[in-house]
Amino acid sequence: MRQNNKIHILDEKQVKLVVWQEDTSNKTAKLSKRERENFEVLNLLHSISPKGLLKHLESGAPIITNSKFSHISISHYRGWYALFLSIKPVGVDIQPLSKSLSKGTFYFLNKTEEQFKTELDLHLIWSAKEAFYKMLHGNIENLKEDVTIKEINRPQYEITINYQQKEYLLYYQINSSYVLVWC
Repeated sequence: MRQNNKIHILDEKQVKLVVWQEDTSNKTAKLSKRERENFEVLNLLHSISPKGLLKHLESGAPIITNSKFSHISISHYRGWYALFLSIKPVGVDIQPLSKSLSKGTFYFLNKTEEQFKTELDLHLIWSAKEAFYKMLHGNIENLKEDVTIKEINRPQYEITINYQQKEYLLYYQINSSYVLVWC
C-alpha cells in the first residue's frame, strides 16, 4: 500500500515494514545528513508508534522502548529509508542499485557464493547479509565467511542463508531504484 511517499510492505498488527524516500522539502534543507536521517526515521517511527523511544545499544544497533513493538531495524542509503518494527527480532536492508557494488565483492562474497554472478545477485547477497546481521544486533564474528547464501529463489522472492549450520529464510523486493531484503 502506498501512502504519500511511503510504501507499506508489511502492515499488520504485530509487524510494520515501511519504505520511503527522503523528504526534500525546505524543512530539512538546513540539516546535516545525519540530522536529516534522524529526522526521517523519528518522524515515521512516531507516526506508527507515537510513544515509542528509539535508543541504541553500545554496538550501535537500534532498540525501541515504550512501544507495542519490541524490535526495530532501520536502513537508509542515498535518500531511501526502511523501517521494520515487530514483536520478534527483525533485520532490514535497503540498497540502491549501483554498478559499483561488484568492485567490493572481496568484502562480502565467500567462495561458496561465487556461483552468483549478476549485479542483482550481488545486491541481494549484500543486502541479505546486512539484514541478517542487523537481526542479530551485529553478533556475527565474520559476516563474509560465517553467513552463506544458499539459494536465491526468484519466483518466490526468497533468499535462503546458512548460519551456524541452520538455514534461515529471508524475503526481498526489487524495483527500479533499490533492492530491499528483510528477515
